[in-house]
Amino acid sequence: MSILRQLVVKPKLAADSWSLLKSETESENGRQLFPDSLIMADQLKIQVKNSFAEIPAANEAASLWLAEKQSSPAIDYLANLAIEELVTNCIKYGYDDADEHTITIELELVENELKLTVIDDGHRFNPLELTPPDINLPVEDRPVGGLGIHLLRKMSDRMEYARVEAKNHLTLWKRGSV
Repeated sequence: MSILRQLVVKPKLAADSWSLLKSETESENGRQLFPDSLIMADQLKIQVKNSFAEIPAANEAASLWLAEKQSSPAIDYLANLAIEELVTNCIKYGYDDADEHTITIELELVENELKLTVIDDGHRFNPLELTPPDINLPVEDRPVGGLGIHLLRKMSDRMEYARVEAKNHLTLWKRGSV
């Protein structure tokens, strides 16, 4: 399980927010359970290693933060699906080596809209260039892959990709009650 090694709290963070996060991140033996996180009033930055074991803690940190912000269930669901799908894709397809890599997940709430960005240093990969899967084909005739990105494209209001300083930046937006 991922251990929170450093938690930086900006002055904007309300005292009750810190208490909620701190109480939710400590296990019975006092160790913290979330990956590296930076929390600000309307932003959450999570850094995970390229390990599948890191994904549940990242989802939990995002859900806790979104719940505190009184986000809609649709926004929470999309954030969790995006983290699961995009971080999994980074881990499975982004690297040729067995080295440790950091994947950054940034969540921001602005005027009733979630902005979620996943940043990785893997191979250049723009999922928006993928041809959408033919969902009318029988399951046994469909090629493996592409369905998760297709779901994210359908569920988000918009998505953008950029390659900046040798890193992939995939950003999606979702309007809702936040």
